[in-house]
Amino acid sequence: MPINIQLSASQHARSVARPNSESAAQALSDLLATLNKALHQTGTQKEWEIFCITLSVLTCIIVPLQGSFFPHSTALWILSYALDAIFLSELTLSVFTLKSKSSNSSGMQDFSLARDGEARRKHEIIVDALSVFPFEVFAFAASGPERARLLVILRLNRLLRLCVILRYFANWELKLSASRAKAQFLKFSMLIVLLAHWQTCLWHALSCSEHTCAEQ
Repeated sequence: MPINIQLSASQHARSVARPNSESAAQALSDLLATLNKALHQTGTQKEWEIFCITLSVLTCIIVPLQGSFFPHSTALWILSYALDAIFLSELTLSVFTLKSKSSNSSGMQDFSLARDGEARRKHEIIVDALSVFPFEVFAFAASGPERARLLVILRLNRLLRLCVILRYFANWELKLSASRAKAQFLKFSMLIVLLAHWQTCLWHALSCSEHTCAEQ
């Protein structure tokens, strides 16, 4: 009899703990979804998108600059990983928001449209995740000068933030009417500057060996 009482007590404790953990996870998901929704309200959406575009452009400038000109700059490394932390926070909010929308989409009338939007959002989240994934950890398997070279090469996935920039500009072009030409001009001007910057960094990296750059 004492054994049966202990077993029933442990089962009751597990049954109570499981709903509590599930409710805590649901509460966290709702909190993150609410935070993301607040950031994307009409009044702050434009400011949030400009903030994300600015940081993404900064990443697209820093990564090739760091790889070709300043591979040993501590300040650039700190700044790069600080930007990664911000993008990872944005990705977390997007994932929880998508999960919340998926759970609430059963009552929608146009289910196919909602499913297409959800599939497109999942594709965007995958691109965002690839743009912040730390592939450079695999460089520590190498030794000597090859480690620094691999560390630079494996960080080039951060340039996928360009897809995020183009995504925001595409949304702006859909929303804007009279200022659509201005948005397109700004987008192509930014692309020209970024491509010229990448080409300059690539030429420097190909023409300047590690020892020559160290001497300079």
